[in-house]
Amino acid sequence: MATKAIKRRRTAGKNGGGPDRFCLMPKGDESVWDIRGDLSFVHLYCTDAHLRRVGEEVWDRSPANFTLQEKTFASDDKITAVYRQFLLANDWRQPANQLTLSAASSLLLTHLIQHYSTVQWRLPTVTGGLAPGVKRHVLAWIDAHLDQPLTLADLAQQAGLSEFHFARMFRQSLNMAPHQYVMQQRMAKAQKPDLP
Repeated sequence: MATKAIKRRRTAGKNGGGPDRFCLMPKGDESVWDIRGDLSFVHLYCTDAHLRRVGEEVWDRSPANFTLQEKTFASDDKITAVYRQFLLANDWRQPANQLTLSAASSLLLTHLIQHYSTVQWRLPTVTGGLAPGVKRHVLAWIDAHLDQPLTLADLAQQAGLSEFHFARMFRQSLNMAPHQYVMQQRMAKAQKPDLP
């Protein structure tokens, strides 16, 4: 199936570009930019397959036609908070940051699907925490792998849950996000003297 490229001209600064603005450019969207002066921006890329997988895991639905809407210089406080607090504040190259970054990416994609896609789905309600046996297993697995880069997908797999459901159930069980717990455990382990 052929895709048609749509060409749009975007002028940063004149048409609403500025701090904390974002653009969504779905596959097939082509743009020409007229930038005059210094400009810093972040590019985040996501495949259709990954976006669809997140949608299927969170909502347990498989849409026949699922695309993001094209947006130019839009503003969204939640997107701003996610990229400022998580994506920009952490070094992508550091293995210790992988869990925080994967959780933030999952949160961002879920938000984009919910608010900027062709489907109009409400977030499912997650009540209750992890089953006691699942919680023990996940915490033991985390403890055994603290010296390795961890992702939200790794932890969710140990619980047999989607990333979305795992993150919410973990928070319900431990009163903190998975990345906060892992960081707390790493700090505690670093403070213990190595005993022979």
